[in-house]
Amino acid sequence: MNDFIGVNPSVSLQRASNFGHLSLIPPLNLVASTVLCVGILLTTLSTEASPPRRQADRVSAQVLQPGDIVFTDSEAAVLKLDTLTGQTAPIAAGGALVRPCGIAVGADHTIYVADTGCMAIIAIDPDSAQSTVLASGEQLAVPFGIAINVDGEILVANARAILGINPADGRVRTVSAGGVLKAPLGVATAPSGELYVADAGGLVVRIDSTSGEQTIVSTGGNIITPVAIAIADQKTIYISDASARRIIQIDPRNGAQTVVSGEGALASPFGLAVWGKHDLLVGDPDAFDLAGGIIHIDLHSGEQTPMAIGSGNFVNYRCVAVVPDNPQP
Repeated sequence: MNDFIGVNPSVSLQRASNFGHLSLIPPLNLVASTVLCVGILLTTLSTEASPPRRQADRVSAQVLQPGDIVFTDSEAAVLKLDTLTGQTAPIAAGGALVRPCGIAVGADHTIYVADTGCMAIIAIDPDSAQSTVLASGEQLAVPFGIAINVDGEILVANARAILGINPADGRVRTVSAGGVLKAPLGVATAPSGELYVADAGGLVVRIDSTSGEQTIVSTGGNIITPVAIAIADQKTIYISDASARRIIQIDPRNGAQTVVSGEGALASPFGLAVWGKHDLLVGDPDAFDLAGGIIHIDLHSGEQTPMAIGSGNFVNYRCVAVVPDNPQP
């Protein structure tokens, strides 16, 4: 079930207790609803008892290869998808993980997870399946989207600001806050160092990583509630829009929008990753009759194909990442 209802300005709060489905509200109330819903979500996640933290499950070490697909399940797990067999296997489950959301993989193949349940950034060693809390606390608040820049710094969107975290010691700094940002949920970093943000207030924002200066790249049009973002190249970025049930391509140079794929298997698309040159991967917790799934989108045709469908203990597939092809020695 979709447990991000609180940050979505286009959902009804009547089922917030069990994180129900999306239902549209009048667009004129968008900004006010964003502020209200984000406040409700942050209060709920900060004061409501987290799910009982179970002991770490015994899982086999997973050797990660460039191009491998890893993803979070908000039932306290990080999984790997074998693209040849279509089988999924846990990399880590339980332990420090409570409600993992955003996921990114470092150059040394360390997996970093933004956990909205324990409100922490967690580092996972895929060779041992050990998870360690890297950062937590008031400044971090509730982390959602996560990315890693060319210097190895971890970037986090926490619905209030964009933060930077030192992977060596967990120190947290504010990269950019206030300004045009309303509810930043997704963040991606370009090779040039610029950051791009999916803001659930209906914006795509560019941020200068040095000065923190913000520029609205695109808003309105096809955009309703962008929640995740991925960068293909200097002229192509993609966002997932949970309310609109679509994936949108945006030209960061002029803000031009193109709907790549919409509806179909997409129920409340959240996680997003570029896979190869002509493909996207989408994590959708409500797809396939609430089983959740990872959906492949062909960028040429917009065709949607199931890559993995939730089952058993794992039916809340969330965010997805692709292992980079530049591992460190």
